[in-house]
Amino acid sequence: GIVSGAAIIFFAYIGFDAISTAAEETKNPQRNLPSGILGGLAICTVIYIAVGAVLTGMVNYRELDPSLHADPLAYALQVTGMQGAAWLVALGAVFSMTAVLLVFQYGQPRIFYAMARDGLLPRWAAQIHDPTRTPYVTTIIKVVFVGFW
Repeated sequence: GIVSGAAIIFFAYIGFDAISTAAEETKNPQRNLPSGILGGLAICTVIYIAVGAVLTGMVNYRELDPSLHADPLAYALQVTGMQGAAWLVALGAVFSMTAVLLVFQYGQPRIFYAMARDGLLPRWAAQIHDPTRTPYVTTIIKVVFVGFW
């Protein structure tokens, strides 16, 4: 239980590093990044604890084993007779996974840009688009790669 619980918590917080990839595009990164990262972590932690507390109050915690049910929250809502809410939560899970994948796609070109600027990738990968000041070469490469993947 401890290892699987730690893995679940780890993956719940894995996307917050993508915020730091936007540091070069913010006006005041010393002020905005820490407040954005810590604020996002605080909000997600409160929501995560609240949902976990309500969930274990609805159904016995032994029934919420992820190896038994792919989506324990939807399962708990379904067992307690809230079919519509269970369907809505399952649909929300699909949209939230899509949003997480899009955030990862946002951060990756900026990481490649920083690597190219530091000399770890070819120099042409460090080109930026003049009007938007964003790394367009690495963005195009990433979009093509993900599109064909």
